[in-house]
Parts: sequence; C-alpha cells; structure tokens
Amino acid sequence: MKSIIDIPNACLPVAVKIREALEKCTPEYKRELLEGMTETEFVDHRVDIFLDELERAIHSSNYTPAGAEEISMREAIGFIRGN
Repeated sequence: MKSIIDIPNACLPVAVKIREALEKCTPEYKRELLEGMTETEFVDHRVDIFLDELERAIHSSNYTPAGAEEISMREAIGFIRGN
C-alpha cells in the first residue's frame, strides 16, 4: 500500500499567488472578498478550487498540463479585480 503525503494547501505555490493577489486589493475590497473568512481560510478555500479545477481540466484531456494550470488559476484568482 502506498502512503500518501499530506501537503497543506498553504504550502503550495498557488497559495502564494492567491496571497499576492489579495495583497494588491484595497482593504475595502479585501473585506468584501473574504466575506467574514480569515485570509488563511480564504486562501485554503481558493487552493481547493484550484486543485478541483486542475483535476477536472487534466481528466478532460482537452488541455496540456500548462493549459490546465492556466484554466485552474483563472478559476482560483481570476475573479479578484486586477488579476
């Protein structure tokens, strides 16, 4: 039986990009985006969305790995103004 390595969402490179996108937001817009979540919760949630979209895109066989990553990144942070 293979062991699975559990890597926290916060340690993934996409989490850094999500945090950077949040840092570019005004405080008012950031509050609106967070909707009562902490930044950590928000980043974790958006990383989950990224991973779900990445899996979906890869399994669809319609995208190259780079294309699948681009589509997934758009889903994770594309809605944040300026990204």
